[in-house]
Amino acid sequence: MVTKVKNTNIDLASSTDGTVMPKGTSGQRPTATAGLLRYNTSTGNLEQANGSDFQAIDLPPTISSISGQYNENNDTTITINGSNFKTGATVQFLNGSTDALVASSPVVTRVSGAQLTATTGFDSSPIAASITTLKVKVTNPSSLSVTSTQTIAITADPVFNEASGSLGTIYDSGRAAGVTFDAGATTSDSQNLVHQISSGSLPSNMSINEETGTISGTPDAVGSDTTFTFTVEAYAEDIGDSTFRRAFREFSITVAAPTVDSFTTAGAQTFTAPFTGNYEVLIVGGGGGGGSRAGGGGGGVIYKASHPLTAGSIPMTVGGGGSGSQAGSDTVFSNITARGGGTVNANGGANTGGHTPQGGQGGCASNPNTSTQSQVADGGTAYGGNRGGGSRNQHYYWSGGGGGGAGGNGEEPRGCGGDSDGGVGVEITEFSNFGESGYFGGGGNGNQDRYDPVNPAGGPGTDGLGNGADGTGGGSSGSGYPGGVYIRY
Repeated sequence: MVTKVKNTNIDLASSTDGTVMPKGTSGQRPTATAGLLRYNTSTGNLEQANGSDFQAIDLPPTISSISGQYNENNDTTITINGSNFKTGATVQFLNGSTDALVASSPVVTRVSGAQLTATTGFDSSPIAASITTLKVKVTNPSSLSVTSTQTIAITADPVFNEASGSLGTIYDSGRAAGVTFDAGATTSDSQNLVHQISSGSLPSNMSINEETGTISGTPDAVGSDTTFTFTVEAYAEDIGDSTFRRAFREFSITVAAPTVDSFTTAGAQTFTAPFTGNYEVLIVGGGGGGGSRAGGGGGGVIYKASHPLTAGSIPMTVGGGGSGSQAGSDTVFSNITARGGGTVNANGGANTGGHTPQGGQGGCASNPNTSTQSQVADGGTAYGGNRGGGSRNQHYYWSGGGGGGAGGNGEEPRGCGGDSDGGVGVEITEFSNFGESGYFGGGGNGNQDRYDPVNPAGGPGTDGLGNGADGTGGGSSGSGYPGGVYIRY
């Protein structure tokens, strides 16, 4: 009920006690009759009615200064100094150029009537790049507000150089040389950042550079492909208000177990290199075919512990074995050629096998990396492998000579011959799973049958250790065995 007071002769100007207005909560407001005054116990303010609503009678807040920087994704704090800040005041951040609303502070604390603190919130929505500064607007519960003339800067979060997910695969052949990945971040204001692994783990023997975020090292070998997943945290401390800007990104690195791709079928084929770098390669020429009295020469063998290849398709030709008394074909891979093994040399001559009739020539190796080693060598030279020895029966008659020794090795001389057998071939222990104890390009044996007066030259020879049945590129008493290409990475 509204009580109307008639005019009286009360001298309010001379009163020292003041006038007591009707009071009550916001929920107890009467009809908003124009000119009505009351004290609102809910807001702590006098309020007046304008005929349709009540309006608070209050002094607006003022802002004298603001400090701090707005960071869009971290819980930073802005300090606001001024006057007439009321409990329940709210803070908004406006576009410094247009005064349009950008964001609202989720937590406002009234330190005193002269100071407020307002957080920017964690993981807030990104601010458009066109907005470079912000104003602060304070609104009291009375709805009276003030907008600062001063602006604050916007500090962007660290931005990572790489997208989340796999940084790459470390192949076994590339471990020892060391590998490097970029897991770093930068800021638009060139603030120095600190990088650290906040969860998960890096491959063993790898670490992160705190300043750059570079991950590097020589990881240990693994028995099976292993993926390491981890999170990198990048943060910067802003000068002045000690607030932190942080960003997190999850990455992974896979360490691959040793892989060997083998190609042992004669003819043109293709190897797809999964990365650009160094590979371990073994190239073997086709074995030479043998004759009725002698074994064929083993194919040339070239082993390289570190050979550079470019990612993509790499054509090759695997040399076939010689048919009958024909020489084996060359095997060509990248810029490397392993010569095919020789066959029976009817004319004899030095370094081509055992006693008359001669054994087949040894395979030859072409080494593109040096001009000091022989590019073409027969079975008796250092780079063509040792010659096969002649064989003798119980009547002391010489029968067929042994096959030519192993082909040359492009890195160093490897190979050996026997007194009566063809050369066992070049021993490549690194690829022992693909040959008899890792021997490749062995020479075929000569005939070791007992003396036969009808056929004093003896029967067909037998295959030598390291031939195609036991390895690759072997000479034979019959047709030679194909060469091959082995690639480990």
